[in-house]
Amino acid sequence: TADVKAQLWSSDGQPLGNAEQLDPVLTGIGLRAEDLGMTSAEYHNAMFEGSNYRVLIYPLLVQPENRLVGYLQLARSMETVEQALENLLFLLVVGGVLAVATAGLVGWSTASTALRPIDQVTEAALHITRADDLSRRIPRSGPPRGEIDRLALAFNETLERLEGLFETQRRFLADVSHELRTPLTTIRGNVDLM
Repeated sequence: TADVKAQLWSSDGQPLGNAEQLDPVLTGIGLRAEDLGMTSAEYHNAMFEGSNYRVLIYPLLVQPENRLVGYLQLARSMETVEQALENLLFLLVVGGVLAVATAGLVGWSTASTALRPIDQVTEAALHITRADDLSRRIPRSGPPRGEIDRLALAFNETLERLEGLFETQRRFLADVSHELRTPLTTIRGNVDLM
């Protein structure tokens, strides 16, 4: 492609071609000492004038004796890759923030929906306590489906038993006071008579 730079080098590491044909970037990067004498292609990264390049050194071998006659050096700027990485990082950060915000909103909504029956049970219990109204029950609809429905059912059964016990106690006190009132009235009448 157009953004790939190419340069031929001799086997002793000298650039081949006249001055107008030499690429200043590849000439500036040059061959490394470890590139000389190698017999297989190798990649490495190199910096030139503040830009990062990915460089391929390909040894040119003459067959059948496998004699090294030079090197083909190819280089491509990593600017597009670095820009793509920056864009990807930006998208990941923005996407992560949006994902956390969305998860927070969904979690808050789900939690408030899930806890609404508990609030209703608490509100009903407080109203019963404040008003001393044991006839009031926690509203339920249908058979118990979950823990909250079972809690409301148990609470309502407890209220029913308490209401029954208080009604029994009230009747007992009424009966006792009636039974005590009759003899007391007789005694009082006799005391008044005396």
